[in-house]
Amino acid sequence: MRVLLLTSGGEGGIGGSEVFDMELINRIDKNTFHFMVCCIDKGNLTEMLKDVANGAGCEFFEVKYEKKFRVDIRAILRIRKIIKNRKIEVIHASSGYTAISSILASLFLKLPIIYTHQMPANFSWWTRLFFSFFGRRISRRTAVSRATAQSVEQGGYSFTSQKVDRVIYCGVDLRRFVPVDTGKAKCSLGLQGNVVVGAVGKLIPLKGYSYLIHAIPKIKKVFPDAKLVLAGEGEEENKLRLLANRLGIENDVVFLGNRRDIPDVLSSFDVFVLPSFSEGLPIVILEAFSLCKPVVATNVGGIHEMVINGENGFLVQPKDSNALAERIITLLKDPLLAGRMGKKGRRLVEENFDINNKIREYESLYLEVRDRK
Repeated sequence: MRVLLLTSGGEGGIGGSEVFDMELINRIDKNTFHFMVCCIDKGNLTEMLKDVANGAGCEFFEVKYEKKFRVDIRAILRIRKIIKNRKIEVIHASSGYTAISSILASLFLKLPIIYTHQMPANFSWWTRLFFSFFGRRISRRTAVSRATAQSVEQGGYSFTSQKVDRVIYCGVDLRRFVPVDTGKAKCSLGLQGNVVVGAVGKLIPLKGYSYLIHAIPKIKKVFPDAKLVLAGEGEEENKLRLLANRLGIENDVVFLGNRRDIPDVLSSFDVFVLPSFSEGLPIVILEAFSLCKPVVATNVGGIHEMVINGENGFLVQPKDSNALAERIITLLKDPLLAGRMGKKGRRLVEENFDINNKIREYESLYLEVRDRK
């Protein structure tokens, strides 16, 4: 069966959408599926996606898509040519932008399209109007969380309510994310002897990292050797560095940039923090759980579907530095509590978020939409 994954090259570092794409590319059953990847709107992760696709034995195509024109006819025609020449049977779009491209490139071809909704969103009026008219071309809609599905059905993606057919949660490779000694992991990053609070993700305003940085001086009053580690890149990096300087903690905030050794980075954390304003289902929380790390996160999007307040972590309201600091300090003061929460997080992932089970769900969906077209 011939499946085309339509994705983008990413902007500002690795996020959940890119991790999702790479897991699909790597793990899809190559005996059943001839899996191909088309990357549009080339970004700074295009080469990484290409490497992953080549390593997995998948055909990889690059199509330069000019976003500023909203609909790039030449790019759409190139995608359409790939669809016809490679005799694609199912298209899987992993974002709203690639869903639009999939619909336009496959007009009149009666080709099934699966659209995975990664984030709760209110698109521009133009995008919502597009989905209102052409949304029926999508054969199946999946969402990464119940919260994301609810936003779609309440009109977040179009001016009319559109049903999500299935919630398929993200997953984690439990063989890759195996708990290791935190002390050794800290040594590998030169943080031996420090209390480490950490976050992993794109450095963009939506992630709320400025509020986490504002929490660090409060944490350092109780734990003077505390360090904040941020792994990721993005448009907000310079502003965050300036903020750390202004607060006098420039030596206590470590910017690691993009890293491929995320299990090692996460293993060095005493507490993982995600202070976002909006999320779908952040894979990085599942990764932290897999390593038995307690989590402090904002109660937005689908986060509450993973983080059970007081059980495997703490939930706080967004834009509240004091609440972040308070909950982080609680965990740092009580290693036994932090350890219990981390173990419960690991158990949650083992029972509900194994990546292999999630890939099997998508494989079944591919076969289902092909057979019903």
